Amino acid sequence: MKIAMKNYIIIIAFFLSVTSCMENKSYKNIDNKLAKNSSIQISKEDIHIPIDSITYPSYSIYQNVFVNGTNYLAGYNRDMHSIDVFDLNEKEFFKHIKLDKQGPNGLRGLTGFCIHNWDSIFVRGARKLHLIDSVGLVKHSINLPKYEKEVKGTLTAGINFGLHYL
Repeated sequence: MKIAMKNYIIIIAFFLSVTSCMENKSYKNIDNKLAKNSSIQISKEDIHIPIDSITYPSYSIYQNVFVNGTNYLAGYNRDMHSIDVFDLNEKEFFKHIKLDKQGPNGLRGLTGFCIHNWDSIFVRGARKLHLIDSVGLVKHSINLPKYEKEVKGTLTAGINFGLHYL
């Protein structure tokens, strides 16, 4: 019995080593083909934008946005409860999208956002998904726990999760 088990383990080890060698070789071939057929160019540009006293100096929740031919950087300002938007083409501050904390336009516990365009900004917070416009008015809200049961899990969007909705 011990000899049969030993042979079985040797066969499995041999199979694993052969398949891993084959996989590594095929990955190397793919890497070589990609390297020959494509190139990546990386450039770095420093952008200095003066900010006022209510603009946040760094954002843990942010998004790069391309709207109407302009490249923007938008970040959630936790202290002011707003989305701060910077125009990267003009290298200047663009606007604050002020968010209410209570009332019919109240947004609490913001964990992510996605700017589709200035009239369609998706905001995730307090287990709800809201559609707001560029002045922070809530146009529509969806209660997410209802849909969590359908997907058999938890819909999450946090600091390490990019929130993108179509």
